[in-house]
Parts: sequence; structure tokens; C-alpha cells
Amino acid sequence: MTSTRTDVTLRKPPPLPLPTAPVSEVAFCHPYYDPPHDVLFRLPRLDHCSSSIKGIHYGTALAACQIVANNAFNGYLATDRAGKRRVNCTHDNLLTGARYWFFDTAPSIDPSSSTTYPTIPYPVVPSFQDWAFPHQRFNQRVEEEYEQDQEEQEEQADNSQRDHQSAVLRGCITNWHHPGHPVLGRCIITYASGVIHSAHLIPSADREWFERNAMSEYGTHRDIDQSANKVNLRNDIHAAFDNHWFAIVPKSGSYAIHVLSAIELSTREFAIQFHNLPVLQQLQQIPAADTPTIIPPEFLYARFARAILLLSKPFIAQSPASRRIARYVGTKMPPDDDLTPTAYGIKSEARRLLEDLQKTY
Repeated sequence: MTSTRTDVTLRKPPPLPLPTAPVSEVAFCHPYYDPPHDVLFRLPRLDHCSSSIKGIHYGTALAACQIVANNAFNGYLATDRAGKRRVNCTHDNLLTGARYWFFDTAPSIDPSSSTTYPTIPYPVVPSFQDWAFPHQRFNQRVEEEYEQDQEEQEEQADNSQRDHQSAVLRGCITNWHHPGHPVLGRCIITYASGVIHSAHLIPSADREWFERNAMSEYGTHRDIDQSANKVNLRNDIHAAFDNHWFAIVPKSGSYAIHVLSAIELSTREFAIQFHNLPVLQQLQQIPAADTPTIIPPEFLYARFARAILLLSKPFIAQSPASRRIARYVGTKMPPDDDLTPTAYGIKSEARRLLEDLQKTY
């Protein structure tokens, strides 16, 4: 018997990614401080609508500002430093301007001054460890967003669509399956089955924060390492998640990837591939016991807050100006009340915060 000898055919190497142009950013500012020391944080202009105009998802930007301003859920964005040109948008509208100012409430203007900024600055949160999870306000915010979307879609959406929208906003997804693929053991973003890690939404390093904010109320038990606080991510996606390149936020009736930085080539290429990629179907994990574990929206929101407070840190730590900040300070109970959990309160203080450069997450 003779055998035919042929050379092995190699596959072609993958093409290089297409060149990426620099991405402009939108600045979100504190109205009290003078430029250039008024920028709370910046977000890349990566969202777009049916037209070619790019901007930032309004709901994501507003939520970020509210977190930085110590859970200022009555706050609003304006296109001017005086707060007179208020932004009136719905959750999924697009912000296309270059600069916005966030007001925690209606500004108090000093009539004797020629300037138009507030007389007392609202405090900002210096770190994730100083941020208090807004239990009651968070639930109220979700309900308000749902009601707003309901009004817009009521004429064209039937009852089943409205029920689905409600489930999305509350994170109560009951059908997680991706068509044609098994659920167990796959990355929630790429659907890859290999080289995946179980990634914490609220990191294990934040165990103390998790416990004192009673985040176990939203999970399956008290431990931060519970399955409800974990998602499967491919190795490279996990690294990007740990570096806070992106967060998972509600957009257009789904949960989607929102890239938070596109300064470097690596983050721009990541944004081209993953920004606004829906992950709606993946938010319910199915562990080995085949018992669904719903990923609480509160955990996703906390992870988003962690990423945003890292973005806003230069506003506090790298500015020569004194800042007014909101610390999350523990208050010890009386000695005879050992069984009472430690209580906490918000404290505002005015100080120069260059020493916060040494404060780590």
C-alpha cells in the first residue's frame, strides 16, 4: 500500500485590528470650582444613535454623577455652570455636548456676586470605601426609570413586552439561555467555554465594605464569595474588568457593556469590539446544581460605583484646591451594646486632600 505525502496547510494569521482614531471625551464638572480644577471625571464619546453623531448614554452619565456627589439622586445635569440650561433627557437619550455641570439640587446663587456658581459646594465621595450603598434610594431609582420607560413605550408595547422590561430593570431575568449554546461554564460576554475565570462583581478585597453595607440582603447568603456575586469571564475580559475598563449598565431595556476609558490603543480596540454589547441573557448563572442564581442589580450597581469613583479620584487627590468631601465614618456603639451592629453616618469635611493619593481601593 502506498501513502500520499502532502504538506500540512497552515491557517492564515488573523488580520491586524483596523486603525482606531483617538476618541474625544465629555467632561462632567462641579459648578463650584473654577476650571481646570472643576472636572469630576470624563467619559469617552462612544455611544451613538441612528445618526453618526456620537455622545454618551444619558442614564449612565447621570448615575455616575449622582454616585460621585454622595448619592445625590435629586441632582441634574446642565449645559451651563449656572445651572439654568437644565438637561431634559430620558434614560436612553444621548449627551452630545463637550461639557456638562452636575448640580445636587437647584443651585443657591449669591446675588451680590458677579459669578454664578453655588455658594456652598456639595461634597464628593473620595473612594469606594467611603461610599454608602443607597438601599432605599436605589430601589426608588429603579422604579422611576421603569415608569419613565413605560410611558414612552406604552402605546407600542404589549403586556408581555412591558413585563419583560420590568424584569430587565430589576435584574430578575428568568430565561438566561443563549440560543444554540449551553449556559454552564461559558463567559457571559464572549460565550467562550475555555480559559474562563469566576470574577467577583464586588471584589473579595471589599469584604468589609460588603458586610457593613449589608449587601448580603441581595444575595443568597452573607459571604461575599457567593455565586450571586460572581460571573464567568474569559481571562482577558476578566483582566479588563478588574482594571475597570468597563461596567455593566442598563441600556435600552437590556444590560450592556459600557466602556469607561478609551485613551490608549488597547482600550479603544476593546471598545470597538465590546462597547454596547448586550449581556441581557447572561445575567442568570446556572451552577452545577442547576439551581438558577440571579445576579442582583444591586451588585452590578455597586461595581459600577467602584469604577466611577476610581475615575473621579484625580478630582480629589490631584488638585491643589481644597475639596469638600463625604466620608463614610463608623460610629462605635456604647460598651454595653455589644450585640448592636456598628452604625455609620455621612460626614462632610473641608480639607486639602493630597494625602488621599495614598488611599487605595
